[in-house]
Amino acid sequence: MITKEIFIEPIDVLMLRGNRQFGGGGDWGEALMPPWPSLFSGAIRSAILSQRGVNIAQFLGGGEIDSRIRHSLGFPPDGDFGTFRVTKSNIARITSKGVERLYHLPADLEVSQNAEKEYVVRYKKPVVVPPSFSMTSARTPKVAFTQGGAGGKGGGSYLLTSAGFEKWRRMESISAKDLLSPSDIYSIESRLGIGLDFFLIYSDKSVIYTTDAISMKIGYGFLVKVQDSDDLLDEAGLLRLGGDGRGATYSTVISTTEAPAESSPSSSAAASARIYLNSPALFEGGWYPDGSTIYDNGGRDVVSFEFNSVSCEIIAATSGRHRTVSGWDLSKGEPKESLRSIPSGAVYFLDNFDGDPDELTEVIESGLWTTNSTSDQRRAEGFNQCEIAFSRS
Repeated sequence: MITKEIFIEPIDVLMLRGNRQFGGGGDWGEALMPPWPSLFSGAIRSAILSQRGVNIAQFLGGGEIDSRIRHSLGFPPDGDFGTFRVTKSNIARITSKGVERLYHLPADLEVSQNAEKEYVVRYKKPVVVPPSFSMTSARTPKVAFTQGGAGGKGGGSYLLTSAGFEKWRRMESISAKDLLSPSDIYSIESRLGIGLDFFLIYSDKSVIYTTDAISMKIGYGFLVKVQDSDDLLDEAGLLRLGGDGRGATYSTVISTTEAPAESSPSSSAAASARIYLNSPALFEGGWYPDGSTIYDNGGRDVVSFEFNSVSCEIIAATSGRHRTVSGWDLSKGEPKESLRSIPSGAVYFLDNFDGDPDELTEVIESGLWTTNSTSDQRRAEGFNQCEIAFSRS
């Protein structure tokens, strides 16, 4: 399997629309940042077709095309999405050492300010909560709770540098220099829109709405890792991002700066682990990852999680509010099904391993999917991306 990392740099403002419907008079279209990985999946697939001289109608209509293209991109009308897939997508920046991957702030970190207005970053750790003091509807035996110091507003929309994310993996102290604010990366501009009457083909001046436009700062863009088994994507080129087709350049990245891939310790040393969602995740059981089973163990609820031949227990989790993921299905000419998603940055605490923890590191490349997961389309688009951090005894 050929894996490539490409850096995408917008050359225009981006209209990154989420799931909120708008278009009526006085409506406001909120920007979605960072965008869903499906944005990059669709843009890159379209670029491959364009670079290979294949018309989209010919591709979707089942016409005769290069067998490598059909093998890589499949035949979406029949639910075949080929071997091409997005395996990682992040906001990134250009540095003197190459392209640096940036990470959404893990939900088990709380950022607050002390009396001197200095940023303080603290970890949330699983603690046992007495049954008489229920703080959550989750059925895990523990709750992620901030340790030490005065309380503060946590989470936020900060991003971690690659160095900061490696510190998170090792549960080392994280400082303000490891954090980036969205305002360091992009600005939001308001753009005026006028509705169109699709039947009479004219502008409807009574329908005026406003949308957010994302203006990326110089040197910032997106770092996307893809599996391109047939090596069809050119080393560099142009992309059209979003429904508005805003322009961006891309180039294959030779040198990247990111947190090193995690390797598990020996089974005896793997006392616990944390799974971090690097993209929105779509689970059939709500916030419980696919592969989870809830059962009663002597009056105590247990959330068991299995991946390949390794099993463990989810003892706690922390996440932001669910978001709705949808999109436009070009092959069917209709909206995709709206699905609840767990947002990027969610963290799951794992313990009580049975089996070789090294198998769990496969989720970094495969995503948090099981063999029974039904959404081949969403898997190919790059949802359920994750990272893992082991605690070493």
